[in-house]
Amino acid sequence: MTQSAPPLATQTRPSSKAPRTSGLIWLWTAGGKSFGYRLGDELWSLSGRHCGRFVGNQVFSMTGAYRGEVIHGNRLVTNLAWRNLNQPGFLPALCWVGVPGRSDQAPLDIPAGYEDFA
Repeated sequence: MTQSAPPLATQTRPSSKAPRTSGLIWLWTAGGKSFGYRLGDELWSLSGRHCGRFVGNQVFSMTGAYRGEVIHGNRLVTNLAWRNLNQPGFLPALCWVGVPGRSDQAPLDIPAGYEDFA
C-alpha cells in the first residue's frame, strides 16, 4: 500500500521571514578589516545595518552615491575617479541582528587611484 504526501496545509515550509544565507559573500576592506557581507545585491555591515546596494561590482549608498567596489572577489575599495558616480537611491531594509565578524585578513596593496573602503 502506498502512502500519499500529507495535505499542503500540514507540510512545513521555510519561513519567508528567515534571512537567506545561501550566496552570502563575506567582505573585508583592502586594509584587511572584516566589514560585513554581500547577500544578493545588498551590502550588510556586521552590526546588521543595510548599508549599500550593488550594481554589478560597484556599491552605492541609500542616497545613490558611489561608495566603492569589490576587487579580488572579497575586498572593498573606493575608486577615486568614480566618487561623483550616482545611481537611483533606495530605502534600506530593516536592520538584522548583527553577526560576529570574520578574522581580519592581511592588507592588500591598494592600486593607484583607489583608497580603502570606509
